[in-house]
Amino acid sequence: MAEPENDDGGSKRSAPRWLIVVAVAPVAVALVRLALPGLVAAIVRVVAASLSPIAAVVVGYRDWLAASTVALGPWVESLGPWGPVAFVGAYILLTTFASPMWPLTVLSGVLFGPVVGVLLASVASTLAASAGMLGARYVARGFVAKRLGSSRHFTRLNALIEAHGVAVVAFTRLVPLFPFSPLNLAFGLTPVPATTYIFWSWLCMLPTTVIYVVGGGTLKVAIAEGRVPWPPIAVAVAVAVALAVVVRAIRRKMAAEEAATLDGDDG
Repeated sequence: MAEPENDDGGSKRSAPRWLIVVAVAPVAVALVRLALPGLVAAIVRVVAASLSPIAAVVVGYRDWLAASTVALGPWVESLGPWGPVAFVGAYILLTTFASPMWPLTVLSGVLFGPVVGVLLASVASTLAASAGMLGARYVARGFVAKRLGSSRHFTRLNALIEAHGVAVVAFTRLVPLFPFSPLNLAFGLTPVPATTYIFWSWLCMLPTTVIYVVGGGTLKVAIAEGRVPWPPIAVAVAVAVALAVVVRAIRRKMAAEEAATLDGDDG
């Protein structure tokens, strides 16, 4: 029996093996993490959190990513040396106004490759975080406070900062589960010094930036060349494992500080 034809007249092929693996992996990870205790479970959680957007891109946004690459690639190239600058500007503008950060970070890897992509995405995300925080603190403090100041999430964030200081900035940047734009605005209302916030945001967003950019570059190679470049994937996994270790250490430190505070109050 003849295979169904694609629009271009070619045979319809089954999904590539790597696509099936990426689609199934988050489910498998979710099942495995239920049975794993301690450090291994923490590693799995961070890896799953870091890779799930990439899996979403592969499964649900493959057409969008391909179309974006086709549209933005020639445009960026036509701008010559200003192409990366334009990308950074668009990144800052979109993420400052509540666009999710990870799609643009993944796209940075697709358009510029792992090295330049990491550099551009890191600079852009740091500038976007700085713009949101400084804007909330010095330009629109009343407006932001009216909308976020009474929120239980902000109350909790402010209490955590008073108790743990910069560790809260580090933790919220290391774990890619907190909404980027609202978090920047909320930090603008806290007493965290601007320079401290900017430095720790840059440093602690870097691991997930590497993971997303490498994921984007890997996806581009897989789609365009039909192969999986394992070395960059190994780098991304190593970064995710190191990230899990650091996150666990910060959580333990914060828990120990809270326990010490409670003991002091009891005494």
